[in-house]
Amino acid sequence: MELKDLTCPTCGAPVKLRTRFVQVAVCEYCNQTLVIHDDKLDPTGKTAKMTQYPTPFSVGRYGSLKGTEFEVIGRVRYEYDEGWWDEWCLSIGGEKLIWIEEDEGLFRSFERVRIKSAITPWDDVFPGSSININKVDVFVTEKNEAKIIGAEGNLTVKRVPGTTLKYLDGTGNEQQYTIEFYEKSITLKSGEDLERGDFVFKEE
Repeated sequence: MELKDLTCPTCGAPVKLRTRFVQVAVCEYCNQTLVIHDDKLDPTGKTAKMTQYPTPFSVGRYGSLKGTEFEVIGRVRYEYDEGWWDEWCLSIGGEKLIWIEEDEGLFRSFERVRIKSAITPWDDVFPGSSININKVDVFVTEKNEAKIIGAEGNLTVKRVPGTTLKYLDGTGNEQQYTIEFYEKSITLKSGEDLERGDFVFKEE
């Protein structure tokens, strides 16, 4: 499927979409955060320039994860009381998406999971409790809030810098789970811990 390039309404620069699932794009010229509505770009404000640190990831870089090739198409940075972490959006052939959480040199992959049952409200859940998600008993290990402080590239979920995300982390059936409560939406992700050696990157 050929993707249509759009134009930034703030500076007029082209905005390239890497997959048909993109919901938010950040203009690489003026750093305007743009929410996509029916092939139109709605500016929501500039994203802060993120402090750089040593990482193998960068938007536009190609590599493979356990033999599966990917392109890094976006990044979101979250800040919470204990610090901050990054989440990288990886596109596999433009049709499959994987998110990689990177936190102080530790890596975890997540894929979005369809929600098939009612989700217990965030206010009613506490660390140490168990909740049932899609017929899986998930032991809640963390409940927290994080502020979205920066983004770049293409994002396949709506995440706007300056807004707040509530989330629950837990384990069940030998899987890692995260439930994200953002604005009026709930996102369920499952994944696994990774080693740095699971990634192979092409030279830039």
